[in-house]
Amino acid sequence: MPEAPLILIADDEADILVVTATRLEAAGYRTVTAADGREALDILRHQQPDLVLLDLRMPKVDGYEFCRTVKDDPNLDRVPVILFSASSSRAENLRDKCLALGADGYISKPFISTELLAAVEHALARPGGEPR
Repeated sequence: MPEAPLILIADDEADILVVTATRLEAAGYRTVTAADGREALDILRHQQPDLVLLDLRMPKVDGYEFCRTVKDDPNLDRVPVILFSASSSRAENLRDKCLALGADGYISKPFISTELLAAVEHALARPGGEPR
């Protein structure tokens, strides 16, 4: 039986990391977490997750820079990246900006479990997003 997809979750809010990891693990995914963008890039390069869920506003390397770095690297660009941020009146603009950077999805926080799982399943099902 193949191993469940590994999802990297990066957020500087510990409670978001715990809740998101718990929801994904309950759905059968494996997770690894990072508290900032630099740590997330290190994990991405060394553990090669199948998908990255990343907060836009983080210390050291923010979500925009992370996404640009990943999508510009031919060794990493096939890894789907879903960005998320606290919802606001600018949510639609943030979504468009994230997708223009090459992100594979955008979710507003707080998100509900079904929305999270649907975005993850969709990103993993895309060509190039298959689990390794």
